[in-house]
Amino acid sequence: MKKFIIALLLILPLFPLFAETTTIGVGSCNHHYDPQDYWAQVKKQNLETWIWLGDIIYANEVTPEERRAIYQRQKSNPFYADFIKGVEILGVWDDHDYAFNNAGSEFKYAKESKAALLEFLGYPKSESIYNRKGIYHSRLLADGKIEVVLLDGRSFLNKEKGIFLGEEQWAWLEETLEQSQAQLILLGSPVAVLSDISLNNRGLEGWNYFKEQRERLYKLIERTEVPLMLLSGDRHFSELTRIKLGNKRLYEFMSSGLTHTTPVSIPSRKRVGRAVTKKNFGVLKVHWKKGKLSDVEVRIHAAKDSRKLYSRRIDLKKKCQSPSASSHSPCK
Repeated sequence: MKKFIIALLLILPLFPLFAETTTIGVGSCNHHYDPQDYWAQVKKQNLETWIWLGDIIYANEVTPEERRAIYQRQKSNPFYADFIKGVEILGVWDDHDYAFNNAGSEFKYAKESKAALLEFLGYPKSESIYNRKGIYHSRLLADGKIEVVLLDGRSFLNKEKGIFLGEEQWAWLEETLEQSQAQLILLGSPVAVLSDISLNNRGLEGWNYFKEQRERLYKLIERTEVPLMLLSGDRHFSELTRIKLGNKRLYEFMSSGLTHTTPVSIPSRKRVGRAVTKKNFGVLKVHWKKGKLSDVEVRIHAAKDSRKLYSRRIDLKKKCQSPSASSHSPCK
């Protein structure tokens, strides 16, 4: 026994003090009335956390009671109920789970909708999200090494006045990013950030519609010291895009189409690799080395059988190689 203890003490330093990989799932656009058996495929990834990026359910033009019942139907689905056992669930809404297509601050049942979503997510009543307008919030993962920051693109939205996040949410976002002590920030937006194509009057929403506010976001990210990756959903296909932001590489992982997708993707010269138009879910494998951020592997898996359809390992600390390129151009 004494020899065993001595041997154990000798090999313990060889093991890392922190888990070497943190595995996070992401996804959006889920027709609650479609088959939900794909959650068995998501479960195979052994996720620690799942992040909903909007359109958890499609509950357009329903009463508050009906919306709550639809959420409960989704939560009690046998495949989903089995998946969430032991998995931390985070999320934000987009238009179809919030109210109706392209809805904004005019929605009169916003408080009831918020209550239904937070009940679905299972957030404790003690959390600060209950004490403010909207559902923007942040959560620490991996012993504080990752901060997930989730934005609300609906509660303050007024397209006629050019308001997207609203000053209250902007002030919170600026303070959150500037004070973050994490090694990695995952900033989730229900709609696309980097895409230069948006037709809000025709249902294709995006930050590009609010150009001044997107520029404000870019400047905030540029002065944020912590490595940051954008997450989004909404557009019914998945892709990884990248731009130059100062000397930084800013990536956006759009994960969309759990139960339905578009047959073609929107063209983008910012895209890294190819887009995926099959039904899919996303996985982020955050790799650590001796407790420090190493890199992030972005994966897109088929919802049907969990086949890996896309994989790219990226170093978020790496700087752009083309300092002379114009700001916000594709980064090489």
